[in-house]
Amino acid sequence: MIKKSTLFNILQYLFFSGLGALLLYLAFRSIDYQALINSLLSTRYDLLMVSLAFGLIGMLARSYRWVLMIEPLGYAVPLRSAYHALMIGYTANYAFPRIGEITRCGVLNRTEKIPADALIGTVIAERAWDVIMLGVLTITVILFKLKTFGQFFHEKIVIPLSEKFHWLLSISLYVWIFIALVIVGGVLLVLMYRHAIKAYMLRGKIGQFGYGIYSG
Repeated sequence: MIKKSTLFNILQYLFFSGLGALLLYLAFRSIDYQALINSLLSTRYDLLMVSLAFGLIGMLARSYRWVLMIEPLGYAVPLRSAYHALMIGYTANYAFPRIGEITRCGVLNRTEKIPADALIGTVIAERAWDVIMLGVLTITVILFKLKTFGQFFHEKIVIPLSEKFHWLLSISLYVWIFIALVIVGGVLLVLMYRHAIKAYMLRGKIGQFGYGIYSG
């Protein structure tokens, strides 16, 4: 007699196989197959393999970076596990854009028993680092092409923004000073009572989840 778990796995496999076949049919039903064959015959497969090799190197490098970011949490994650989780995340992005970041954390949580909130924290740190590096590269390019970009920013960004938000310039200097003092005061209060705030937040599950992300 077939076990329930085995039967469930078989049905699950058949369901997703059928779903995949249906999606392939819907994707290719309106394609000119002769044109597709001609395109495949004229493809430069040597260049395609080079592109795939560089893509694989990039994905492995990103997986290894994730492994290094997880190590300070006290977990030794195999590169293979991080790579598989990353690829599953990329696949999930085809269904719902950007959900892959959460998906890969869930996969690694299931396979390596690492807290999901800490993994989400590493992903946030990873994204922050990407933004910083993008900013550095952008500023470098702008500095090398300052004349070209300076004119572009002035015409396309500075002038439209100044026309749209000209009312900001009419606000009194005292108002800006007051706003700055409120912001600085708020930051100082948070710093002074950070331990009490931290203890209060940790009492609830949401606080624990947030602290886990912060730890990551």
